[in-house]
Amino acid sequence: MGISHMTRHLSSLSESILLGKSHIQSAQAVRSAVIDGPGLVYHVYSILLAQASTHISQIERQPSCDEVSVAVMTYLVLLQISGVNINMTSSKIYFDGALPLHKRETRLSRLEISRKQLETFCLTQRDGFRLSSIERRPETMHPRRLLGSHNSAVKRAKLPGNPFMVSAVTEDLKSRWTAAEIKSTLPRRLASLYERNVDDRLSDLTEIVPGEADMFCASLAAQKPGTAILTSDSDLLVFELGPDSSVILFDTIYSENWDDEDPTQSMIKAMRFCPASISDRLGIPALSYLAHEMELSPRSTLVELVRRAKDASQSNQKTPAYISFLKEYDLTNFQYNPSKSRLLQNYDTRISELLAQCFWSDEFQDQTGTPRIYLPFLVEDHSRRCAWTDGARIRRLAYSLINMNSFLTEKYPTINECVRRGRRFCFDDVACYSEQEEIEAEATRLIDGLEFVQNVENSPLLFWRLFALYEVRTDWFMSQKTQNIPPQDYRDGLKAFLGIDSSSRNKIGVIDWDNVHALAQLQAVLYSLRMVFQVTRDLELGDGPVKKLRGLLAGLPPLHVLTRSFHEVRREFHGDFSSESAA
Repeated sequence: MGISHMTRHLSSLSESILLGKSHIQSAQAVRSAVIDGPGLVYHVYSILLAQASTHISQIERQPSCDEVSVAVMTYLVLLQISGVNINMTSSKIYFDGALPLHKRETRLSRLEISRKQLETFCLTQRDGFRLSSIERRPETMHPRRLLGSHNSAVKRAKLPGNPFMVSAVTEDLKSRWTAAEIKSTLPRRLASLYERNVDDRLSDLTEIVPGEADMFCASLAAQKPGTAILTSDSDLLVFELGPDSSVILFDTIYSENWDDEDPTQSMIKAMRFCPASISDRLGIPALSYLAHEMELSPRSTLVELVRRAKDASQSNQKTPAYISFLKEYDLTNFQYNPSKSRLLQNYDTRISELLAQCFWSDEFQDQTGTPRIYLPFLVEDHSRRCAWTDGARIRRLAYSLINMNSFLTEKYPTINECVRRGRRFCFDDVACYSEQEEIEAEATRLIDGLEFVQNVENSPLLFWRLFALYEVRTDWFMSQKTQNIPPQDYRDGLKAFLGIDSSSRNKIGVIDWDNVHALAQLQAVLYSLRMVFQVTRDLELGDGPVKKLRGLLAGLPPLHVLTRSFHEVRREFHGDFSSESAA
């Protein structure tokens, strides 16, 4: 999230270093790193967005979950083959499992920024967008794309960021990116180097933590001298990391001359911030004093801020405001509990946060005593009813099933859902089913729908989208069912709903806001189904509808497939993805 102007003020006090093995004897190099997972995802996303062709529409320019996931995997491999020790003994890739309560206001302000961004975009682009040819493919993920020095000049996005990409990348790091899958995806030379130089699986290095990733990154760096935290968040500079550990911001990492013939000879450079060294040079005990003054007076000069920080540090009594500020960065009482982390490893970020509130209410729940979920901010038609309305019934089942978790010490009658309504965000209390019969009835309803769609669509890729349409347009399906229409007509109905004309692979058509909103509706249903599956996965279930539903939902594709972009969904209708891509 960051402290305004902190990196700008301190940039002259950073030092140039190499990441990984140094081919220059006198050069300083960082070999061990802990990685801020969400920071890496957003950094890679911004690079891809900046490099996207200006000849395609803004809607199609937004990097998909799959493109971001491939880029993140490639970035990590580049660090590994360059000699950065991203391994089990010295490193982790941390992802937020639950944001602390004091970050709720910040989160809401960011959601509001996204809402205004979408509203403005919708108003200025009411005529829709031209579609590119179906033949267009993602560009090869070349190292220069990710490590070019030009990447620091990132274009301002006109659309909110991809709402599912962090969850999709986390899932892929844990399950998709096996050694075999990595080698089959990387360019040939990188693939051979990866095979020779990497022992630890990315799944072993990736961890969803019961809290914010920042604190866990800082704690590990403080425990392991010489470790660098790779992040985009200047907040990490405020933690006391010890004399030898440091912070490296992603936008300072680059390679000037990447060697395609022998990538091991390439050098990755960066700028390193050493909080202990910087505070010594400024004459203050810790950067927390300076950071607090920046929070109070972000437009002051560095000279003035340092003077105030010195005065504050020499005062016998710390102000209540400073004490409150420091609590966010105090590692003294921080304790890592592996058992907590283990409970969250197989969940989406939103579900893990919901469960954290239920499991550890004292730490993550507010005074209302009602767990809260912030649904992803969808790219949809801002002038219409929020697409999350579709799937609300499915999510109610998911919330109700949480009460069946054996780790819970109490049952929750409601779950609080944060969702857009018009030009504001609302917090709706969703009543959980109180009776087992209600849960089983809803599970049976979903089973009936899934089995009906199974009878009319045998493509694993299109089956789930067709079921999502079934949830959105049940009346249409029932009317077609009575007429005993052929299966192809249902697929044509899905294409019509999305506004997809598949008559020509090379046809360049137009996508309007009805089409954008239609895809968001399907994504809302599919994500809600995924929530049900994740909640049921670890439940002890006897024979019955819920267990049967869990078995059917086990066939859900990974998130990078469920949330494919409009262009990718068009390609599905042309058979451009193999059936294996759905699993």
